[in-house]
Amino acid sequence: MAIAPNTTFVSGAVLTAAQMNALPFGIVAYGTLAGNAGLTTTTGDLGVSVTFTAIANRYYKYTFFSNAANASAAGTMETYITDSSNNIKTSMNLYVIGGAFYSFQQISFITTETAGSITRKLRGKVQTGTGTIFGPLQLWVEDIGPA
Repeated sequence: MAIAPNTTFVSGAVLTAAQMNALPFGIVAYGTLAGNAGLTTTTGDLGVSVTFTAIANRYYKYTFFSNAANASAAGTMETYITDSSNNIKTSMNLYVIGGAFYSFQQISFITTETAGSITRKLRGKVQTGTGTIFGPLQLWVEDIGPA
């Protein structure tokens, strides 16, 4: 994945549309859940999704963040960013020792998208017992520039 850098700006130069389009467009979608999300051993939606209109040939950075996560029993907690059909785009496996021990969660990944409407959502499960991801849960998408 090669990044298409912008040109150097010099005094007196004319700013072009191509130069402006080579800049990042910033946050294009943001979703949050103020409360907590419960997890079981069956993969389920966590209550956060985003939809945006992607532009072809641009990089998008997805970031998920939560304050903490905990499980009732020792094991792996799996958190996913998926498409609207539940196909996993990226995942995080976090080993939790169970009980009152908490771990911060963050996932980031960069990809290109097909032009058009894109939906991404958070899903998760625990290996054994039950779990909680403590709010606020946040998922945001940034356009970081041309591919």
